[in-house]
Amino acid sequence: MQITTYAQTLRALGQALETARCENFNLRPVGETYYIRGERFVEVLPTPQTPHPSFWQKLKGNGMPEAEKPQKLRTAMEIAYTAGDIDEIEHEGQAQRRDPNGMPDAYSPSQVLRAAGAYLDRKRAKLRELSRKNGSIKLRYETSSGATTEELTVSYLYDLAVRMYLRRRDRPEQSVE
Repeated sequence: MQITTYAQTLRALGQALETARCENFNLRPVGETYYIRGERFVEVLPTPQTPHPSFWQKLKGNGMPEAEKPQKLRTAMEIAYTAGDIDEIEHEGQAQRRDPNGMPDAYSPSQVLRAAGAYLDRKRAKLRELSRKNGSIKLRYETSSGATTEELTVSYLYDLAVRMYLRRRDRPEQSVE
């Protein structure tokens, strides 16, 4: 399988970012390799101080003392994905999709990035950089009319992802012979 669109490429990279639990990141293509720098969340379980919550803690709804609850830590992440890596991620993602007609979570990183990729594909643009921070996607790209930087909200990309889903759902089924 050879991925040919930004929508496919960015969806696969979004799947990898979901797995890594990376929400804020900067993505830059160099040739056929995509370099990603970001922050990921890692849950750290503290060493328990008491083996089990007391009856009174359970009754109050505090089943676990605050000091024993998992803590989320941010850690830096840097990774590069080659075209082969992206093809493999896409292939694994296809195998995991249960219902091809089902509605995916349009707010998930994979769907948000897929919509951003479709936006670039529609403009026939060449991606220079994409970053996600605090609910918005910043795109830096080139078209035949020059370089542009745009900031797109996740809600705009959500709407775009839903429209993409509805178009796909309304397509007639293709029979395989």
